[in-house]
Amino acid sequence: MVRYSKENKVLKVNIFYELFKELCLKFPPMELSALHSLKPRLSKEFGVYIFLDPAIPSQYGVPGRIIRIGSHELHERVKPSKPITMFDRLKCHFGAKSGGGTCDNSVFRRHVRNCLISISEHTNDLDIYVSEYVRRLMFTYVSIPLVNYNDRKTIEEGLIGLLSHADGYQLNPIAAEWLGYKSINKLVSKSQLFNVDHTQPNALPDDVFFEKLGHYINQM
Repeated sequence: MVRYSKENKVLKVNIFYELFKELCLKFPPMELSALHSLKPRLSKEFGVYIFLDPAIPSQYGVPGRIIRIGSHELHERVKPSKPITMFDRLKCHFGAKSGGGTCDNSVFRRHVRNCLISISEHTNDLDIYVSEYVRRLMFTYVSIPLVNYNDRKTIEEGLIGLLSHADGYQLNPIAAEWLGYKSINKLVSKSQLFNVDHTQPNALPDDVFFEKLGHYINQM
């Protein structure tokens, strides 16, 4: 890992976005609303997903601001005969096809719901509003084989820490109207991500991390 400083973070974030642009060519970000049309592909995939908000511009030349990074259950925690795929995980965020859904299996939906509680008068229909918000977001993903769960964990945690603003370095700040600022969890608003875990790292990803990330992107 690399010593934490603003100069080092600027360098590492720039390296990441160069790789991210390559990822966007491999799997162009798509609205979550199109999830079910991608089932044949995503039902065979595992890895780390990245959500972008197309309504929030990014200074790095990508189609929206990254606002959530996540993965699915690690290999050793699921039944080998029925692993949780990328489609399964994203379907939890998508919610029910009817428009509603619950937040039981999606921390992401729970974060969004908690934000909407503070600004919505329609508390009985919150899950519908959660679905409307989440489904207009765009997503892409880094494909990582199921057996490489340690790499998946390392990349997920490393990207969350790298892109978090909890350190106070405002490299790509979100405008004040971002929904996440309404969160009851201060780490969501501080990190400017719908993430809490891994948002306060002690070090930055090293060259080996980016070589590994680049390898998986190139294999897609």
